[in-house]
Amino acid sequence: MSKLKNLFQFLAGNKNKYKPCILTKKQTDGLLTSEIIEMYEPAIKNPGVIIPLVETRAMKTLISIEDTAKLKQSLRYVWCDGFESAVWEPRNCKYLGIRLTDGLILHESKDYTWGEYIIKFRDKCQARFLQKHELMLLNLVWDEVSSMRKKAEDVPLPTVQAPYWIETPENKMYRYNFASRSGELLSHSTESYAHLLLAVIN
Repeated sequence: MSKLKNLFQFLAGNKNKYKPCILTKKQTDGLLTSEIIEMYEPAIKNPGVIIPLVETRAMKTLISIEDTAKLKQSLRYVWCDGFESAVWEPRNCKYLGIRLTDGLILHESKDYTWGEYIIKFRDKCQARFLQKHELMLLNLVWDEVSSMRKKAEDVPLPTVQAPYWIETPENKMYRYNFASRSGELLSHSTESYAHLLLAVIN
């Protein structure tokens, strides 16, 4: 019986290693933010894999209904070995994120306060912050991307209208700012709480 139990535990562990890392409240209660970051095991692209990415450009005009429909149809899962598919399928490889455009693959979604923690989490995930126009683009397909994340057994995108950390390289005073999902810049505060969205980089 013990041999069967050990085999089951081995197979279960082998299967679970391909699932997204989700830390429960029970696991993190009483821990410092730095300890939680240390525990977290993000999906990282396989060594030597280059994910096709181009530089994203700010939207000059509002996206039409037709363009939004095309964006929804083009959403794709991306795995750590570079494989992409519009349909979710369990594979012997962790999924990395969801591609919205040629230059944007949404990677992680977490809650962190201002300070060293959001930078540490970004660095551990080997990712980057979204920019304002990317958050606006994501907002157009928010429900669709959230649904895709749930299919991959990942945490869905937040449903509350909380602020989000974005990178604002054009701002000389604050490199990182708060923005609403619609891209509106909010007043900057070093004490406020905001969601953190990250994008894949090579």
